[in-house]
Amino acid sequence: MPTRRRRRRGGRKSARKRQDRSSSGGVRAFAVRSLRRRSTRWLVAAIITLAVGFLLGMIGGRLGDDESNPPPTPTLTVALPDLQPPPDAASFQRADVLRVIDGDTILVQLDGVAERVRYYGIDTPERGERCFAEATERNEALVGDTVLLLPDARERDAFDRLLRYVFTEDGVSVAARLIAEGLSTAWPEDGAYRDELVAFEQEVRALGVGCLWDEGDGRGQS
Repeated sequence: MPTRRRRRRGGRKSARKRQDRSSSGGVRAFAVRSLRRRSTRWLVAAIITLAVGFLLGMIGGRLGDDESNPPPTPTLTVALPDLQPPPDAASFQRADVLRVIDGDTILVQLDGVAERVRYYGIDTPERGERCFAEATERNEALVGDTVLLLPDARERDAFDRLLRYVFTEDGVSVAARLIAEGLSTAWPEDGAYRDELVAFEQEVRALGVGCLWDEGDGRGQS
């Protein structure tokens, strides 16, 4: 009888050991699986982070290139004419620009008086006509805050506007510049620089320059 009892006790101990081993093995297997899942997640997260960083770097580089290499500004395709006779600097009247009205008219303050100045020597498109906006915007960019006015044969037009050849502070003829960029025609009737500006318009027209004469977009005039 005592021997049988020891065998029963021994059998119970063996069963407990097998159960403990089985439980311990399951825990270790679970831990290994969990570690593998975490490692996989970390690897995927690292790959995604690297990919996002690479894409952001490429985008930033392209933006940097765009900022460091802005699109080129438009340049004249024909040289401005040498006005003959050259303007007499002593004849210039300095005026402050109050407002740009259109492509060939500005409001200035001259000797303390507000005056509308109509450009001598050119005609730009009127409101509602093609190229009106382009000529007006370009005129505004050219004149800035101050202009030099040069009187000629006629003092005023039928609308009591001062008639003046208009120059920038650097001495560049605004009339010639607008003709050069295909935004104005030359006035053929009178003026000290009539012949130069009329010939200049014909050259620019033949080259198809600017809003008025560019036939590439179907807008040019014949």
